[in-house]
Amino acid sequence: MCIIITGTAHNLRCVLLNTPGLIESIYDHNPHGLGLMTYDAGQSRAIAHKTLPKSAHQAWLFLQEKLPHDGRQAAVHARLTTHGATDLDNCHPYRIGDGWLMHNGMLDSGNAADRRKSDTWHYIRNYLGHDGSLLLTPHGRRLVSEHIGPGNRFVYLAPTGNMVTVNKHTGVKYQKLWFSNTYAWDVQLLDPAWETRRKFRCFDGYEDFDYRDYKTFDYGGYGDYEEEDGFAFIELRRYGGHDAPSGPPCCDA
Repeated sequence: MCIIITGTAHNLRCVLLNTPGLIESIYDHNPHGLGLMTYDAGQSRAIAHKTLPKSAHQAWLFLQEKLPHDGRQAAVHARLTTHGATDLDNCHPYRIGDGWLMHNGMLDSGNAADRRKSDTWHYIRNYLGHDGSLLLTPHGRRLVSEHIGPGNRFVYLAPTGNMVTVNKHTGVKYQKLWFSNTYAWDVQLLDPAWETRRKFRCFDGYEDFDYRDYKTFDYGGYGDYEEEDGFAFIELRRYGGHDAPSGPPCCDA
């Protein structure tokens, strides 16, 4: 099912490389490829790196080497194979024009045409084509959101460095990072109280969210929230809120 994590490169380094057990959890759930994308201002282009790590330690070393040390926007994708071969070609992100695209979820978009290729590859080929400009407008993202459904998320890095997300409201946030789901990693590593008290079914039925004392919104979700394209999404409590220490001190406020 995979996972995508977005935010500044500095915060990605801080949380992913300094939270005990987090890389191990992400790798254990998604061992079939690791990629990242960001913008290189010096070369004025969107860039990507991919690898097929053989261990969580190799995944950690890849991120430690490739993630920039500054505040530019970046995205990390860890893959669990559902369609297509487990190889570097099917590792995210996918080039789309001069930009890059990451996907989390499962799509039924003509996958039988070439079973060596992933569902993301087929969706780009059949619907998005060679230009990701459709994803750069709120209207375009709404159209794509309705087409792929709430169980899928896209993150697109445009050639200009602009990064946008389709179905961002179905993910969660922590320390200005966005995680595309809560089922492909151990959320309790960042919010130990996540599984406590009552739960409810949310969005497409894929995942249970702990609602504790969260507020209710019209789409049926709960949580401290921010909005993008008119939707809201949940903010994880930093290391369990008042019952645990704050997050890594290296992260931006």
